Amino acid sequence: MKYRYKISPGSVHSLTYCAAWCTKYRKKVLVNEIIEDLRFAISQKAVEIGVEIVGLEINPDHVIISISINPIESVHNIIRMLKGAASNRIRSRHEDIRKKLPCLWSRNYYVVTTGYSSQSSIANFVESQKGK
Repeated sequence: MKYRYKISPGSVHSLTYCAAWCTKYRKKVLVNEIIEDLRFAISQKAVEIGVEIVGLEINPDHVIISISINPIESVHNIIRMLKGAASNRIRSRHEDIRKKLPCLWSRNYYVVTTGYSSQSSIANFVESQKGK
C-alpha cells in the first residue's frame, strides 16, 4: 500500500483483511495456466469493485489473499464476489475443471484482520477443509 491510511468521504481508514478459501474437496486443480487465469479474474474483479489487493498467494488447493477495503463494504460480499468471478472465469475456460468438480470452491472461507493474522491460523483453516 502506498499510504497507511485512506481517505474517503466521511472517513479516514485502514482496513486490511487476510482471507483464505479452498477448492471443493481440496482438489489440487489450481496449477499451470489456471493460476494465471485465476490471478487475472481476481485482480480484474478487485479493480471493478474498488478493492486493493495487498497480497495474493495461489496454491494448488487454496487461495490466500490480503485486501484493503472501504469501511462501508462488507468483507463477506467482497469475498463472495472475488470467489464468484474467479470460479466463472476458470470454469468457462477450463472444461476439465467443470468435469472434475461440481463447483470450484468450498462454501467456507477464513477471514481475519491483518493485525491478528498468523500463518498457523491460516494453515489450521486450510487443514480443516479436507473432505468439504
